[in-house]
Amino acid sequence: ALLIDAALLPNAIRPLRHSPFERAYIDMQLFFEKVFRTMAEEVDAEKKVMIFDRGVIDLAAYMPVEEFNDIIKKHGWNFDVLRDSYDFVVHMVTAAEGAEQFYNLDMPARYAGIEEARWNEKNLKKIWEGHPNRRIIESAGSFEEKMKQALHAVYEFLDVPSSPL
Repeated sequence: ALLIDAALLPNAIRPLRHSPFERAYIDMQLFFEKVFRTMAEEVDAEKKVMIFDRGVIDLAAYMPVEEFNDIIKKHGWNFDVLRDSYDFVVHMVTAAEGAEQFYNLDMPARYAGIEEARWNEKNLKKIWEGHPNRRIIESAGSFEEKMKQALHAVYEFLDVPSSPL
């Protein structure tokens, strides 16, 4: 969303494979993850949680996986290492599948129509297959309900009691 908010729209430059958008997205995501991991090391706590809105491999859902692999190879990474670098993945299914009445284009970062959102969703599910700790939160109600389910999934993974919601 940060790149899109800055008017760096992927669809405007998509015809160029290995475009500046894809490279910038990966560089930015890996940078933010490194910063947050470094800061988490400084926190004196028994359990630490970092929540990212996206994982770096999400980009592979929006472009040919082979091209994504070519880009990440330049960073010295491979697909499985990136996918498995996250301890736990909460996949919140798009409202375009199951809660269509809540799907809209009100957010600047959301530019996909409902059919494209469903296609992207299918790809996102596929690229995260094989992750050892993945929870899929289906879209059957409001976003607030999905957030409660996601938070509960995190509590379960961490083996801590859920707080009343």
